[in-house]
Amino acid sequence: MADYAGLPFPPSWSMLRASSMGSRPPAAVTLAASLSLFPNSLAALHAVNVAIHFLVGLALFGLVRRMVFLLALGLKANRQATLLAFLSAALWAVLPLQTQVVT
Repeated sequence: MADYAGLPFPPSWSMLRASSMGSRPPAAVTLAASLSLFPNSLAALHAVNVAIHFLVGLALFGLVRRMVFLLALGLKANRQATLLAFLSAALWAVLPLQTQVVT
């Protein structure tokens, strides 16, 4: 919460738009929703961020699996698609480009 030390807790939508969060709408929306649902709870904020990260990882797994399965019509396509999708989603989940998502 050090980045938001100057903002009242919980911050309003207009304050989030005026801060650095204004250039990142998904982050601003999830932060505002988390803070309005769980005011004064940093643990809940982290839990919501980790849950969103997990759900997006599952969506990536499903998307990659379906794309590989549709492109490779061989007999082993289902197993290969699942393996490639799992590896892709796992790599994305453990190596986030922006650590703010999960910290």
